[in-house]
Amino acid sequence: MALLFVLDRPAAQHVPHGAGLPSLHRAATAPPADSFLSPRPGGERLAPITINYPAEGSIFPPEITPPRFIWRDASEGPTLWLIEVSFSDGSAGMQVKSQGERLHIGEIDPRCIADTNKLPELTPQEAASWSWLPDAATWATIKKHSVERPATVTITGFRDKNATQAVSRGQCMIETSKDPVGAPIFYRDVPLIPAPGEQGVIKPLPESIIPFIKWCLRSVGDTESRTLMTGLHTCANCHSFSRDGKTMGMDVDGGANEKGLYSLTPVKQETSIRKENVIKWSSFRPLEDSGNLRVGFMSQVSPDGRYVVTMINNPGPKQGGPRFRPQDRIYVANFTDYRFGQVFYPTKGMLVWYDREARQLNLLPGADDPRYVQTGGVWSPDGKYIVFARALARDPYPEGWKAPRFANDPNETQIQYDLYRVPFNNGQG
Repeated sequence: MALLFVLDRPAAQHVPHGAGLPSLHRAATAPPADSFLSPRPGGERLAPITINYPAEGSIFPPEITPPRFIWRDASEGPTLWLIEVSFSDGSAGMQVKSQGERLHIGEIDPRCIADTNKLPELTPQEAASWSWLPDAATWATIKKHSVERPATVTITGFRDKNATQAVSRGQCMIETSKDPVGAPIFYRDVPLIPAPGEQGVIKPLPESIIPFIKWCLRSVGDTESRTLMTGLHTCANCHSFSRDGKTMGMDVDGGANEKGLYSLTPVKQETSIRKENVIKWSSFRPLEDSGNLRVGFMSQVSPDGRYVVTMINNPGPKQGGPRFRPQDRIYVANFTDYRFGQVFYPTKGMLVWYDREARQLNLLPGADDPRYVQTGGVWSPDGKYIVFARALARDPYPEGWKAPRFANDPNETQIQYDLYRVPFNNGQG
């Protein structure tokens, strides 16, 4: 088995700006309508404009591309908006006229539409919104004069094309950080297609759709993402990187639906995940001494890239009889609503750590109590501690369990985690 992805720049794939549903955060609070007086005689009050994005007080990284300003106008019949930007550094302000653009649903890959899908729709609030996208030069000027000091964006609606009859107004304040993001974002582009599930099996997609998953890289300063890897016929899923970015760890499904494989791969300009990079959790003690199937869950590479922390179920002594089943420790429920297609969380398990140099797997003292589920281990930046979630262990599907119909259905198996911290202490806990 060999998986390959290339980090040098291939031809970029075009993705329309604003593809998909827009993100609407807390709306900027518009000043009271009576604080805005029309320039017309009589001082008529202006209707409020609510700026949904950017949120009031938003701080943008210096290299980010122009955001789309989104607002709702409470007045009737505006045909033009004047966007004014004033700066607190003493420099001259800016004015831009816009006829406003309506929001729309972005491009959708037709291969990823199934009978169980409901296509995305604008909410009534989104459908009633207007938007403006600054050009690169305008946005560069705004960022230049708002570094660690606010810029005030005022949007005024006009009834006429000559901008003489003001009818509405709203504003928000934004800033630019002096600190860049400084690194690209590595992410997966996954189709949202509901799939029928079975107890304990994490399977959010039909198998035929798995090749459409894309692994992408994008800087916040880029207008398009780069596809690094796609077309896989096996699920390569949860992943993490060492703090220096030189090592990538990733869960990999093998043949015969083997879900106990994990890859540890050096990151290079051209990175290949080969057989020699893949380990099988059940081949290490204490797991090899047990007759049960073992699967790592929510694994994470240490900051220095030497160790991996992951969750297994209680290995216990070697047992006869039925092998361990995934439904004995993980609650999973699938739904037909693409917006929330699957819920899964462990109800039994403990943490182990793997040493790449010694090629050994060991239980982590302080997170290995079979009375509890201990999961989701995360390293501190210096590698000295591991923070994890813990709760009393219970059966994921207790007697009398009823299948939930939606996420947060009261019929879901109830569990409440607390966060704990344990010192790593070279694996001594």
